[in-house]
Amino acid sequence: MTGFALRRFGLLLLATSWLAACGPDPAPAPTASFTFTPDDPRAQEPITFTANVENVNTVQWASNPAGFSSTERNPTHTFTQPGTYQVTLTATGDGGSVTASRNITVGEPRPVVDFTFAPAAPVSRQTVTFTSTVQNATSLQWSSQPAGLTSTAANPTFAFPAAGTYQVSLQATGPGGSRTVTKPVVIAATNVAANFTVATQDPRAGEPISFTSQSTGPVRGFQWSSDPAGFNATTQNASYVFPRAGTFSITLTVSDEFGNTAAFTRQVTVGPPRGLTPPPSEG
Repeated sequence: MTGFALRRFGLLLLATSWLAACGPDPAPAPTASFTFTPDDPRAQEPITFTANVENVNTVQWASNPAGFSSTERNPTHTFTQPGTYQVTLTATGDGGSVTASRNITVGEPRPVVDFTFAPAAPVSRQTVTFTSTVQNATSLQWSSQPAGLTSTAANPTFAFPAAGTYQVSLQATGPGGSRTVTKPVVIAATNVAANFTVATQDPRAGEPISFTSQSTGPVRGFQWSSDPAGFNATTQNASYVFPRAGTFSITLTVSDEFGNTAAFTRQVTVGPPRGLTPPPSEG
């Protein structure tokens, strides 16, 4: 080979090396890490995973023990059982693949608690039935404010003694802790009302005097009485013969099926027996 040819070959080799050195840069390597929320994950509750990646085209999530698998960037997963899971994120890009792993301890599931009650619009002294719906609980505690209801049964009953709004709470406790749900229970007052009229005009001692109830509401019971004592009856309408003249306080007390009561009192003046001549006045 002549000197010219050698020089020409050397220049060609140098140019080829220069072109090779000036080619495209290699693709950057991917980076990957991740976080999760909540900080205190529990079984049967969703956990959100957030990938922090760069230079990545695809991601692949997996867990050991198996169960969690996803190709989403920020997936959500619910572990059904407590335990420690190794979660791995594999990130792949033009520059290769990289993995990031973390051990995640999933605690015992928190209790799930709710309840209903019937009837929906109870009145005072009416029995109310409470029905609980709970999961992951080993014990229950019922309470009310104002106080009165207390029970550890799953479905207790209770009759509130007075009208008002009661805050009823159910606390469920299990291996995963405690949870409480509180609901207002409105107890209405009884809608029975007592009233009566005296059916006998010009009542006199020694004659039957009739009393007629004008009570309203779901009345189930009647109780008549007098002061001074003597008149006593449990019928809706009653009559009584007062043995002497005088002014008497007549009371009608009515009750509903739950034992709620209402009372009404009227003064009744009973005159002397007919035909009886009053004693002469001293002059």
